[in-house]
Amino acid sequence: YSALAYYNRGNAWAEKGEHDKAITDFSRFIELKPKVFDGFLARGIAWGTRGEYDKAIADYSRAIELKSKYSALAYYNRGNVWEAKGDHDKAIADYTEAIKLNPVWDSPYNSRGDVWRDKGDYDKAIADYNKTIELNPKSASAYGLRGRTYFGCGKFADAAKDLHRFLVLDPHDKYHALWRYLARRRAGQPAGKELAAFASRYVKDSSAWPGPVFELLAGRIEPAKCLQAAEPKKPDLTAPKLSAADKTARKTAYEKLRREQLCEAYFYIAQ
Repeated sequence: YSALAYYNRGNAWAEKGEHDKAITDFSRFIELKPKVFDGFLARGIAWGTRGEYDKAIADYSRAIELKSKYSALAYYNRGNVWEAKGDHDKAIADYTEAIKLNPVWDSPYNSRGDVWRDKGDYDKAIADYNKTIELNPKSASAYGLRGRTYFGCGKFADAAKDLHRFLVLDPHDKYHALWRYLARRRAGQPAGKELAAFASRYVKDSSAWPGPVFELLAGRIEPAKCLQAAEPKKPDLTAPKLSAADKTARKTAYEKLRREQLCEAYFYIAQ
């Protein structure tokens, strides 16, 4: 095979979720083209998708050393991995480098704002979300993140306004409908009928998470039932062709989802 064939096949495997095979092909491409940015970037994405963050960082770092015109993407992706590892300062540094290289790209501002929010620096977070919206007025994500940031600092009317804007752009999103409901309630605005109308239109299966939260807030189920519904289905780890790495990834994903859904359940029960 030619180097390009390995690269293209690696991308095809990645699209199918076959990350082990994708990594094998990207590695072969890198052996043949060790000074080409694309192979390291692609393999870094595959490592990151598998949760092998240190290997992803190593590949993104090598991609950055090769100084492509797309280096902003490598900095941005490495920033995402640092954030996944919980290293906020390194994530901010990489997002800032991505912004320097491509100041009209909205995504690094949005992601950096998210890290500032996680660090509790709401003013810097809002400034980055403002810039994201300036560059991309149809960024539902930026409205949602800014809305939740306003919520976190007690500006509930502003939060409700931004969360509503998010839902205008992405009307099916259940979590933002729940956040809008909470923001309106805390701002003293009517909220119940709007939430019920959303649920009637978009929550077709009230047993699928976060459907039980809508049932809880409507008073149709008790908190104990909501907690029970927050427990996700355990993954099937018995498939004969499932690699050890994929088994670990599935188990890790299940445990992460379980923690998140139980945390959400307790949060909404407390409302």
